[in-house]
Formats: sequence, structure tokens, C-alpha cells
Amino acid sequence: MFKKKTMGIENEIEKIHAALELEDPGTDRYEVLVARLGELEKMKDNKRFRVSGDALFAGAINLAGIGLVLQHEKIGVISSKAFNMIRKVK
Repeated sequence: MFKKKTMGIENEIEKIHAALELEDPGTDRYEVLVARLGELEKMKDNKRFRVSGDALFAGAINLAGIGLVLQHEKIGVISSKAFNMIRKVK
């Protein structure tokens, strides 16, 4: 999955290099292409996938809520709609 994303960025970088060869260095389009190339290089270098602490906390709370509901239904066999009370991750 991530390999394809990197390959897509590399393809875009190659396309921009090809377009830069056709442009004159003094034109506005050249400057736009150079700026875009810089953005793509930063994206290529940023390989780490970071999960925010808020997302981890929300996930842990949701798992705890699911565990509590399952334990409650295991102890007192009832059919409840308690899963609707568990907050969905956005």
C-alpha cells in the first residue's frame, strides 16, 4: 500500500523534472514547478506514519467500552442496544 504511494510521488517528481527541462528558468511556470517539486520532495522524505495521541486515546476508550458491554452481557444475559451508546471514531 505505502510502496505504491511512494512510487506515485516518484512518478510525479519525474514528470516535473521533464517539464522543467522544457521551461525557461525565468518564467512563472518554472517557479511554480520548482515549488511543487520542493513539496513533493518533502512528502517523499516524510515516510513515518504518525498517529495522534487523541486518536489512540479515543481508540482505547472505545475498546474499553466494548469490553464493558460484552462483560455486562456475559454476566447478565440480556439483549441490549448498548453498542449504540459507544461513541464512533470520526
